[in-house]
Amino acid sequence: MVATVLILLGCTRVFEQSIFEPVRGIILISIDTLRSDHLGSYGYSRDTSPNLDRFANRSVVFENAFAQLPGTLPSHMTIFTGLYPAEHGVYPPGSILSQRIRTLPEVFAEQGFRTGGFTEGGYVSGEYGFARGFSSFSDEATGGARDAEVTFERAEAFLGSVRDDERFFLFVHTYSVHDPYAPPEPFASRYWKEDPPGDAFRPTGPNFSAFNRKVERAVSSEAVKYFEARYDGGIRYLDSVLGTFLAYIEREGLLETSAVVITSDHGEEFYEHGRFAHEQAYRELIQVPLIVRIPRLEPRRVEGVVELVDLAPTLTELAGIRMTGVFSGDSLLPILATVPESPRVSSALVEGHVDPSQSIVTASEGGLHQLIEFRPSGDGWHGKRVDFDSVRSGVSFESLSYHEPRSLEVRVDGKRSSVHQIRPDKWTRIGVTFPHGWKHRVTLLADSCHSPQELGLSEDGRCLGFRIRGAATRRLELYDLRNDPLSQHDLSAIEIDRARELLRELNSRDFALAAPPASDEVSPELEQRLKALGYLQ
Repeated sequence: MVATVLILLGCTRVFEQSIFEPVRGIILISIDTLRSDHLGSYGYSRDTSPNLDRFANRSVVFENAFAQLPGTLPSHMTIFTGLYPAEHGVYPPGSILSQRIRTLPEVFAEQGFRTGGFTEGGYVSGEYGFARGFSSFSDEATGGARDAEVTFERAEAFLGSVRDDERFFLFVHTYSVHDPYAPPEPFASRYWKEDPPGDAFRPTGPNFSAFNRKVERAVSSEAVKYFEARYDGGIRYLDSVLGTFLAYIEREGLLETSAVVITSDHGEEFYEHGRFAHEQAYRELIQVPLIVRIPRLEPRRVEGVVELVDLAPTLTELAGIRMTGVFSGDSLLPILATVPESPRVSSALVEGHVDPSQSIVTASEGGLHQLIEFRPSGDGWHGKRVDFDSVRSGVSFESLSYHEPRSLEVRVDGKRSSVHQIRPDKWTRIGVTFPHGWKHRVTLLADSCHSPQELGLSEDGRCLGFRIRGAATRRLELYDLRNDPLSQHDLSAIEIDRARELLRELNSRDFALAAPPASDEVSPELEQRLKALGYLQ
């Protein structure tokens, strides 16, 4: 039994002596790109996950677990370090975790644990720092339809090599649910047996990225259903592989002595907010399954909000390892030990990366809410449209067109306010005044845009229309996730007090980089794997 002391941003938090005896081993499974609401244990209507659902019925299921960023590399590094992305600083494509930051397998190895890690490479490649601390590690994968079977066979072999008197930590990761949604038969066609709809392109990362970059994009509802059906087929395939693995660890008696944690790094979008893959920070992309089985712990469901950053302190405490001043997350053991779950205000912090944003998800007696503050960065170039909010009586800015003169329409709260002619060689001053109200949405619409790639000026494939300066192009969105689970109704201009309160809390959280990451070009082999996964063009 140990007491665990955690220090977060200068505040000391002491947990009482744990009620859990230290477990012999820990098995951590990450299923890349798995959104929780496509699992039966989280209410999905399709039979995508019978084996995982049976396991969940014998476990603690966290209903509101959130990833810190909808991206494989930063999210997994948060799991491995117990730090927020802005603290470990590891972002794609070339950041490498600082040697000054210890990872979970390093901590376990230092305590005498046998450590095994089996991933399918890409952004969970050893080159980024994921191999550190593992006595057995593999990130090899062919990108084939049956890679998951090989990965879990390696995991079984590792467990079979662990002596009875050894403690162990095992990490298993698979991309089998990730695009291009191509599991082996009969899973690939399980939920869609007809030909693909006419406008359904091949669901690869590059194709999704190209679609998402289009200024004007549309796809039929049938194509969306087709993509979802292929994705669900991948889940059903993975579930069959996982079922075999879970049966193995139960036969070996490991469920009686070890903790098993099953989760994901992020979800997937199917046009709920106008895009595919995982580029935004809405619920379907950041809410992930978190299923925890600990020996002798009664199964139940936990409603409170938790984060992936909480996993590192939870797993070390489960192993009886005392960590001080290391993690930014909170151990979940006090929640796991409390039956019934004590009411509390809990929150998760999330970053968006393709569209820069900061987000907070909060559970309280008032419900479950998410506030997103979009924070555009970079050179300020936009396509044909940009939206931002202002809480003042007006806004003044300058605009410059890209490549040729064009027309720029200004709308306030959806209504046309003015139209301006902007030029590529001279900034044009534009002023807008607002009626009374807390927040106004300003929309700028250009009549055209051009791609530098099409003009032969660069390889930039974006369609650029105009640039603005002098205005903070931030905007807020507020969603009631309990009553609006797909985040379709922005309440930021209606529930003003709640929006202000959450914005204050979001802006009060300030993260410091724990140690600067190293930077390097990825190896040719890793570059090829990242391209196959759609991460690099």
